[in-house]
Amino acid sequence: MFIHLSTMGINIYGFLAFAIESEDATIIKNEPELRWLVDRGGKLFVFGTFGQSQYFHKELFILGASILTNAPVPIIITFDAVNNLKSMRTANLSNKTAKMTQQLLSLFIIQLNLAMLSMVIPLTVLFSPFLVDLTEKIPGPAHLITRIFVLVSTI
Repeated sequence: MFIHLSTMGINIYGFLAFAIESEDATIIKNEPELRWLVDRGGKLFVFGTFGQSQYFHKELFILGASILTNAPVPIIITFDAVNNLKSMRTANLSNKTAKMTQQLLSLFIIQLNLAMLSMVIPLTVLFSPFLVDLTEKIPGPAHLITRIFVLVSTI
């Protein structure tokens, strides 16, 4: 629990310290891809050029480290619960208890799969362009469709 709270506290500090606008923000905002957003009014916050955030990539490394340290705990607990429930199936139980055990087992497996599908995979796909520039490898329309799909799936 101490490790979990520590990494969450470090993440808060990381977002406060590294979520600052790039020094090249005015140059980047004048590029044709972003010019229309500036013309609409309001504030446009720019971390850096695509795939090369000036400061924010440090927070992404902190976020990745906190995910690597915090995510295994619930996964291990879920797998342990699933294994315990599987071993309960072989025990001499009443039909009602066996049915409830089977339902709980299937619920744990569904929760684990949905957590991976709805949280971990979209966040990985969403944050990976901050670290790796994929504009030369993935064509524009495919990249657009991927980002829209990821954003919609995280809602």
